[in-house]
Amino acid sequence: MNVNEGERQALCPGCGEMKSLGSEAKEGDRVLCDVCAGSAFRLVRQEDQWALEPIPTASCPVCDEVIELDSGVQHGDIVEHCGQAFRLSFEYGAWALEGEAAS
Repeated sequence: MNVNEGERQALCPGCGEMKSLGSEAKEGDRVLCDVCAGSAFRLVRQEDQWALEPIPTASCPVCDEVIELDSGVQHGDIVEHCGQAFRLSFEYGAWALEGEAAS
């Protein structure tokens, strides 16, 4: 649907279901898909359409909490959680926080 029109909709990249997002939805909003087992997506604009991008996640090796990562993260970035700094890695299609990063 055109980004300038009222009711916003976006296609879920996980299940292919069209998600109704309401007229107040804005770029950067977090959207959960109940069909995709609660997977989280960010609402973005792609040309004149609304789209959903998966939010990258990684589990904290200290507390096991699943952490939502910023868009544009890269292998080797440093992520702080539980008062520690971890190096971010990406293997086999998944993000991971590894060991304590050197300060």
